[in-house]
Amino acid sequence: GRHALRLAQRQESGLSTNLGTAVARPANAMRQARPDDAEKLTRIAQAAYGKYVPRMVKAPAPMSYDYLAWIREGNTYVLEHFGEVAAMITLLPKDDHLMMRNLAVLPAFQGRRLGHALIDFAEAEAKRRNLPELRLYTNEKFPETMPFYKSRGFSETHRAQVDGYSFIYLSRTLT
Repeated sequence: GRHALRLAQRQESGLSTNLGTAVARPANAMRQARPDDAEKLTRIAQAAYGKYVPRMVKAPAPMSYDYLAWIREGNTYVLEHFGEVAAMITLLPKDDHLMMRNLAVLPAFQGRRLGHALIDFAEAEAKRRNLPELRLYTNEKFPETMPFYKSRGFSETHRAQVDGYSFIYLSRTLT
């Protein structure tokens, strides 16, 4: 009834529902991933990439990554949307660029500009590390990702076959 509606409205607005006390939370907050996030990251990858499985000979690689190992490397971050882990990004610093190794948003949170927030974060990290370029790769079987990356200023540099996957490599010079 009315209680359930109020509870749903509080949750949607980002207010805590604990003990009936309203506590404002930021809409989006980036933080470094912790070991206890590993299972969540696996679930995000499975949900975000699962729709591509029917198009492919083998499941998308991010569905089977060892997120705990990546978290321990120290370059995996989560984006919390009103306190809930909704997206992730793993960065791989190189000598002359920052590689966005994996970027994924839970389907329920797609369309809320969280992917843009992840790329903004990666750009800030690259600048903080004095790296002049952001790079990423996407699978040829994910054509709907290309307009998003191109809208963010990325250009295709080349294509390659790696471990049975057909990748499109993209780059963006930072200003």
